Amino acid sequence: YQDKEYIELINFINTRDEAYGYIVSFPSQTFAKFIFEDKKRFIGQDLLPKYIKLPFLNISNQGGISSDTYKLINNDINSGDLKSLKKYPIRYFLIRRDIEDSVVESSIAAQIRQSYQLLLKNEMFELYSFSHAVPLIESLNIEHKILSPIKYQIKFHALSKNQLLFFYQSFNNNWKLYPTTDIRKYSIFTMPD
Repeated sequence: YQDKEYIELINFINTRDEAYGYIVSFPSQTFAKFIFEDKKRFIGQDLLPKYIKLPFLNISNQGGISSDTYKLINNDINSGDLKSLKKYPIRYFLIRRDIEDSVVESSIAAQIRQSYQLLLKNEMFELYSFSHAVPLIESLNIEHKILSPIKYQIKFHALSKNQLLFFYQSFNNNWKLYPTTDIRKYSIFTMPD
């Protein structure tokens, strides 16, 4: 992979030591005709999500998200107030100029450029920090660490009553809990034997 603008963006994001969060790109395309250096073209699936360690949230009815989620997020964007996206764990907005025959709606680009901190800009990309995002895991008296895209460590402190743990990811029946202590002795946890 040799395109210098792509490599610059990939390295910038992958070497940052920040909390987990999604990248929302404008325009949002999963499959398209992409433009590289020297006007080279690539037709197919977006390569950035394959190289960047953070996940992409493609706001598209073809982007792999449920139609209900798409409608909610799309309505928030079309409302003209990107701050309404703060209920989602979004870390970055990415304005792209590498997708042929596709442009970013000028009002969205203007709002991003006016309201958010520019982190990186080159011929193909502008990356902005979205500081309003909720964390991926949220609750009172917890610490969490993302060990990998599929493994999280959560430490609870001073629990004295029931409390909710918010995990802002799509539910999966294959999730498993591996307690490091016997949590059955705490009445606030329920766990099958």
